[in-house]
Amino acid sequence: MTAMSKLPDFFHDDYDYKTRAIPGTIALIPCLVLSWILIGKIQIQGWIAIGSRFGVLAVIFVAGLYFLSSVSRSLSIYFWEKRLFDEGYDFPTTRLLLHADARLSKQYKRRLRMVIECQSHIKLPSKKAEFEDRISARHVIADAVKTVKLETRGCPLTRQALIDYGMYRNLLGASGLGLLASIPPGLWGKVLSGVWTYTVIGAFLTLVYLIVLLCGDTIISWAGTRYAERMFEDYMNIKDNGGCLKGEQHGPIGTAVLPQ
Repeated sequence: MTAMSKLPDFFHDDYDYKTRAIPGTIALIPCLVLSWILIGKIQIQGWIAIGSRFGVLAVIFVAGLYFLSSVSRSLSIYFWEKRLFDEGYDFPTTRLLLHADARLSKQYKRRLRMVIECQSHIKLPSKKAEFEDRISARHVIADAVKTVKLETRGCPLTRQALIDYGMYRNLLGASGLGLLASIPPGLWGKVLSGVWTYTVIGAFLTLVYLIVLLCGDTIISWAGTRYAERMFEDYMNIKDNGGCLKGEQHGPIGTAVLPQ
């Protein structure tokens, strides 16, 4: 299937739109700026010049969106998600259930662990076992949490938090690509166009991408923790009230795994 045939899905499905189209577009901005400068060097006047510029930009956008969104995702997973969350075994959905983590109250965590143990039929590690072998403890908890993900797959708020996590995660890879692509306009914008406007735009984009990258660990940790807390809250609401929220039934089936 070609990028052209997949493009409509990017803007029709909220999952693809947020986790792929938005990061891909952000990575494309410097490429579009540079293309606009280069097309302006062609000696064409009037409406033909304007039409050719927008036509080339449209082609670059369509061709580059799917490619850059895929590359952004791969970079984000490799350089941030796998590194920061230890191949998924230290993801917040696991870490929040550790005895050593203090984000959840002891009473809430104790009750949450009891419910998960009851449904998953997996005995979660004690505080002593966790202290002695934290790696094995995280693996056991990660296996048990799969039950929670399946149980909350139809909860709209959990799915939305998961989509948001995927967007913020992929945004990091997109910022890395954008940083590289923003260097040429910043360095040669004045030389190529004869005005300082594009140099300023390139420098501004470089600064924005750099700030996002420097805050990358904080951003992905915050988004992952937000998703985990939402998932556990919906899970307990299901057990207490029979729905994702009190008085509600399950929403449409969503995804129960990490964003792709």
